[in-house]
Order: sequence, then structure tokens, then C-alpha cells
Amino acid sequence: MSLNSGTKLGPYEIIAPLGAGGMGEVYRARDTRLDRIVAIKVLPPVMAVDSDRLQRFQHEARILSALNHPNLLAIYDVGSEGEVHFLVSEFLTGHTLRTLLDESPLGVRRAVEYSLQIAKGLAAAHEKGIVHRDLKPENIFITDAGVAKLLDFGLAKVAPVSDGSGITMTVQTVPGLVLGTVGYMAPEQVRGQAADTRSDIFAFGLILYEMLSGKRAFHGVTAADTMSAILKEDPPELGETGRQVPLALESIVSHCTEKNPARRFQSAQDLSFNLEQFTHSSGSASVLPATGRTIRHRLRPAVISFGVLLLAGAMFFAGRLTKVGARPIFHQLTFQRGRVLGARFSPDGQTILYSAEWNGESPDVYSTRSDRPGARSLGMLGGEVLAVSSAGDVAILSKITVTLNFADTGTLAIAPLSGGAPRDVAESVQFADFSPDGTQLAIIRDLVSRGRLEYPVGKPLYEAGAWLSNCRISPRGDQIAFAEHPGFNDTFGSLVVTDMAGHHKTLEKDWFELLDLAWSPKGDEIWFTGSSQGGQRSLYAVKVQDGRTRPVLEAPGNVVLKDIFRDGKVLLVRENLRRELSGFVGKEAKLRDFSWFDWTNATDLSPDGKTFVFYEAGIGGGKDFSLFLRKTDGSPPVFLGSGYQGALSPDGKWVLANSAHPPAQMFLYPTGAGETRQITHDKIDHYSFAWLPDGKHVIFAGSEPGHSGRLYRMDVEDGSTSPISAEGLGFFGLGQLSPDGKFALTVCADFKPCIFRLDSGDSRPIPGLRVDDVPVQWNEDRQSVYTFRFGALPVQGQRVDILTGSQRPWKKIAPADLAGVHGLSGVSMTRDGRVCLFSYLRTLSDLYLVQGVQ
Repeated sequence: MSLNSGTKLGPYEIIAPLGAGGMGEVYRARDTRLDRIVAIKVLPPVMAVDSDRLQRFQHEARILSALNHPNLLAIYDVGSEGEVHFLVSEFLTGHTLRTLLDESPLGVRRAVEYSLQIAKGLAAAHEKGIVHRDLKPENIFITDAGVAKLLDFGLAKVAPVSDGSGITMTVQTVPGLVLGTVGYMAPEQVRGQAADTRSDIFAFGLILYEMLSGKRAFHGVTAADTMSAILKEDPPELGETGRQVPLALESIVSHCTEKNPARRFQSAQDLSFNLEQFTHSSGSASVLPATGRTIRHRLRPAVISFGVLLLAGAMFFAGRLTKVGARPIFHQLTFQRGRVLGARFSPDGQTILYSAEWNGESPDVYSTRSDRPGARSLGMLGGEVLAVSSAGDVAILSKITVTLNFADTGTLAIAPLSGGAPRDVAESVQFADFSPDGTQLAIIRDLVSRGRLEYPVGKPLYEAGAWLSNCRISPRGDQIAFAEHPGFNDTFGSLVVTDMAGHHKTLEKDWFELLDLAWSPKGDEIWFTGSSQGGQRSLYAVKVQDGRTRPVLEAPGNVVLKDIFRDGKVLLVRENLRRELSGFVGKEAKLRDFSWFDWTNATDLSPDGKTFVFYEAGIGGGKDFSLFLRKTDGSPPVFLGSGYQGALSPDGKWVLANSAHPPAQMFLYPTGAGETRQITHDKIDHYSFAWLPDGKHVIFAGSEPGHSGRLYRMDVEDGSTSPISAEGLGFFGLGQLSPDGKFALTVCADFKPCIFRLDSGDSRPIPGLRVDDVPVQWNEDRQSVYTFRFGALPVQGQRVDILTGSQRPWKKIAPADLAGVHGLSGVSMTRDGRVCLFSYLRTLSDLYLVQGVQ
């Protein structure tokens, strides 16, 4: 049944038909409420009685509604009118990629431009756990503005089988049956096996091949011929098609279309990264074209069998190198989804030891080799690799007691690589490194409010009221380099070098991010991972003699240094690092994703749970961070301005915020009409704060130069400030105020949670709570508080009586997807517990061995 012009489907008025597919008819329509043109996909009534077709149609609606990306078709609405079921999407003007390809082959520039957009759209879908399963030029739309959009996600098209390689097969989601379009199916789909994200990557490779060559990669006389070719043959070399194609692009196509899924790109994100790097590489358009049949053979040496020869000479990864023409070679060593924690070369330089958390499981220690594929567990479940000695011992961190964003605290243990049980050496350790002869260890201990470097173990060499990280001993054994961070669990910091007598000097100061480091083989430079202005992490080197710094490797994505071998080989991690925000609202069973940019952290929630304040501190937020106001109904956030923390006033008309960098000053942002104003102009570093019920005063934690942190009371109108606690109380910040505004949650001098009385200045501990218990909110009964002990996931929340210390389990919180997640923190919740938002760090990373970096 076709719909005539003027037919109404709810508020939508049909204008004209656009086309029809296996799952419905598509119309151009007008949204009468917003007076905008939309596209409507209708499942005809005759199909609606078919439960399978109706289920597939509803499946498409659910999938599209979960996706929000410029390279994916946007869904506006879904509904039904009588027996007619329909979904409403954005209206696109342009052509399908199939139409463009049928007209003429695309040039290299346009092919790369479209393919990069397609890869980014795939990455966004795959991030949500969605596999397309039927990617082909017909399902890719190129708008008049040149934007690529992926269509028909999650659908299995139903049509009769006929001869030809471009035919859509009759499919069902049943094991053993073929799912996809002949000519664009991956080998595993041809065999009737389950399709995953790597199947989409195979199809992507075939589409890129077709865009570059103007010919289909697999095209038989019959569908059976095409399927057989997919299983047994390679596509003709791009050079044989008569097109001039850069070798680097042929490398990408070749890697996408590997028969074995394990040898393809393991994520669309990696694929888009490599395409992006190709576009950034100087002279990429003039790279020698691929000709003859030798290219594919050159792409299949032993290293390809276990990793990836990234863009034929590291064109993928090598962004800007200090030596013109330098071309490092990258070998990918890990392929699973999760986080690489630590990695070190063994004494032979061929074996690599690393620790990783894969697929949300506990960390484990693995061994792999650079000359053959695969990795084996060393049976050290829960361990993290810290260092490997020249004598063949490995230092691991075990029995983790505290898990933070960028470091864990636990027990240092030593185990021989030849086998044997680990031997405990020291507690409260975060980092360690062996001396060149392997007989001594330098360690960094976490002393809660201080960091201490010891060498050897037990002998203090450097101590500060700061977080110390990443100690590395020089090749000559006469100096130790480490990073010093003024904020605990914050990577803003400086690079320090000390000799064995404790005489130290700062080589690099006040980097926005400064972390993993290693000495160069000659010992004249220290290489480190850093970000000077809040951008992506890159690799730098600083001369020990004069402090001169140079960039070593800059590339899209975060590059993190792990180790340097004496012959110059480097272990690097390429990672996607994000702070995400999730939460539950009311009685909803499903968690909502409130992440916005790349570093989302909620800092306050209105009492009714309808509005919250959050900041973005990553690349998207900029070096001064960005502050937003948002509703928990999922509507888009409102940008307030630059800022770090944020607290809603009792009447909801203002957000009190502080600046991102010390000494942080206080600002008032209006939530509606009004002007922003700065209310402090002093030398106090304002950490965290909370409004008093009168809406005229706030309590904040801060510190003056030369003094420890304490609590203050401030008049919002004129900014006048007076201390209300002794120094030391409030060092770690201020928690929530009680409903009557008489008490505050904070941390006492013994680092345990306590309750501070605002009028008298008295404080008392909450019975039964430990140093690692974090009280996040008062219960509405005013006699108990909600606490969390951050560590293993899921995190168990407790309701703790503030007088007796009795505890009642409340709720377990954790992200729905645990892969790469660590550092659960930043909980904001209502007093009745109906709304709870929590942030967490997700790091998805791959380990690479790199040769030729200088």
C-alpha cells in the first residue's frame, strides 16, 4: 500500500515517495510542528502482520535512536498510525555511493575523504556495540555537502536470490545462515558464522577498493562464484586496475581485507586513525603507486602474521618527526579490547612483558615476542608490570589496595622470569625500577598526603607533599628521573632528576600532562609522554645537560611511552582515553550515558535530580576547561563558560565555579539571563565548595601560599572570606553539607572521613569508615550518609549511620561496558537516592613495538 501525497501520519504530512527497500517504503514528508522536511520509512500493513518483519523494523528504530554522529543517519521519531508503523529521520539530499561509483571512479582525494567519514561513523556505531552486517555502497549516502552517512544499521535485507554478485540474499539471524550482501560479505559471513565489527571492516575495505579502482573487488558470474572468490582469492592488485593508488592506501585496503579476522584492523577507530594519519602525512598523494603483483606479497612477511606493518613504513603513526624523512616502523603486539597497564623489554630485547586488563577482566601479566604472534599468561592474575631487571626478574604490583585514575597502590613483589612464586618486597608502592645491574630497586610510595622516592628500598631519597610518579634509573645508575604532580591523581606536573645523594633539579616544569618516561640508551636524554596545552599526548625528549626539549613523535590520538631498549627500540601504547559519565534516573533499569566530550565529570546535582553541573577537562574542554548545565532528561547541555568545579545555588539561578588552574578563583555563572562575575581576587587556591541554605554564603576548601588546606566561609556578595577550621582539615576538599547546613562531610587529619560542625569548628570521625571510604551524600533522614569504597567493579554503595557506624548495602554501581574502565569516581546523587551520576575513566589501548624513532 503506497501513501498518497497529503496523507497524515501523526504530525507528519506525506509529500512524495522516495523509494522502497526490503524493509519498507521511504517518503519525503513535512513535520507540521517544526515546519521541516523529514524522511519517513514506513512498514506497510501487509508486512506489519509478519512478526519477524515488524521485529526487524522496530530493531532498526531502536538502533538508530541509540546513535548520534554526523556520519550516521539521525533518527527523529518513531510511531504508528493505525496498522502503519513508521520511523522519522533527517532528510538527505544527494546520492548513494553506488550512484556515484556507477557514474565514474572516484579520485584518491575523494575516496580518502569519504572513507575517513565512513570509518568514523562505523567507529561510533561499534562503540555502542552495533555491527552493521550489510555495509555496501547502496547503504552509504553522500550528501550534496559531501558528508557521508551510513544507512540501514542492524537490518538483514530480505529479497529473493538471483544470479549476480551484487544481490542481497535472503537472510535470517540464525546460526549457519548467510547474512549480508554477496560481494561485500566477509569470509566468516559467507560461512554462516557470526559477524562482528571486523566483518564491517572487511566490507569497508572492499568499498574503499571499489572507490579507488572503479571496480568491485569480487565479482563472479553467479553469487556462488563470488562467495567462493571471497573465501579463496585475493582481489586484483590495485595497480593492475590502471589506477595510480598510493602504496600506503593499498596497505590499508590489504589490511582490511585479510581473510582471517584476527589479521584485520581490530577496530574502526584504529582504521580511522590510520586514514587520518595518511591525510596528514606530507606528500601522501605523491607516494609511489602500487604496481604489479609484488605489493601484496611484500605485505605478508612474518611481522604481518602477528601484527600490522602500519602504512608501509609507519606512515600511519609517524606524525611529525625531528629527523626529516625518518620513517619508524610499527608492529602491533596486542589486539584485544581493554587497557595496557605496563610494558617492559626483557633482557634479550625480543621478549616483551606487559600487563593488561582485557574485556573488563582483572589485570594479568603476559609474555609475547616481537618475531612471532600470540601471548601467554604468566599466571600472575591481578599483577601489574612495573619493571624488568637485567638479571631476569620482573617487579610486579599486586594486592592492589587503592585504584585511582593514573596509578594503583599495592604491594611490590619480585618474581623470576624463569618461573617461581613472587616474593613480596614493600607495601604502599605505586612505581618501581631496577638499577642497571638488577640488584637494587627505586620505588615510589604513596603516603596518602605525600609521595616518597626511595633508593634503595627503605632509604628516602626525595619526599614532597605531592604525587610522585614514574621513577626511572639512568643507564649509568647515577641518577633517577621522576614526575612530580602538585595535585594528587592529576597528571599536571614537572620532570625532576635527582642524583643518589638527593641533589635534584627540575628539567621541565608545569606541563598540562606529564607522565610515563624512560632514559635514552646513551643516558643523555629523558623521553616522556606529555601535553603542554591540554591537547593530545605526544612523545618528547629533554636533554639532561641543558634542559632543551624537542618533540619526538606527534600523531593523532594519545601516544604513551612505556620503555626504550638499549638498541633504540621503543614500546609505545596508542590509547583512546576518555572520562565518561553514566547514571540512573528514577526507577529506570537501564543506565543513561551522559558523556558529552572526552572528559565529562559531574560536580553537582539539583535536589530534585532534574539538573546537574558538569565540566569537560579534556581536549574538548580546552586548557581552561569548560563548564555546562544539563537536564537529566537527556536534552543537550548549556555551556556556561570556563571552569572546573560547579555548584548550583539553592534557588537554581546561579552556578558557583572555580577556575581550572591554581590559585583557582571563584566565579558566578547565571543559569538564565544575567552576567558572569568573578567574586574572589586573592591568593587562596579554592578547591571545592558548597552553598549554605541561605543562598548568600558558601563553605569552601582551599589553601593560602605556604599553608595547608582548610575550610573557609565566604560571603557570595562581596567575596569576603574567613577561615572556620584548623589547617589540615579539608586538605582533600569539601563534601556535601547536611540538609540544614550545619555539618559538612570532609576528611580529617588522619585522612579518614569525618563530619565537621560549621558553627563550633568541631569535627568527629564517622565510626567504621576507612581511609578509602568516600562519603558522597547525606541521606534525607539526616542520620546517615551514602558512601562508596572505590576499587574493584562494581562498586558497592553503603548507607552508614553517622552515630553508630552501622552499614546497610545500598546499590552497586558500574558502567554497563567494563572494558578498559578504571578509576570510578565523581559520584553525584540526590538525598533520596533516586538519581545517581558517576564518572569513570575508560582507556582502550594497543601496545606497539616501534623501530626507527629518533
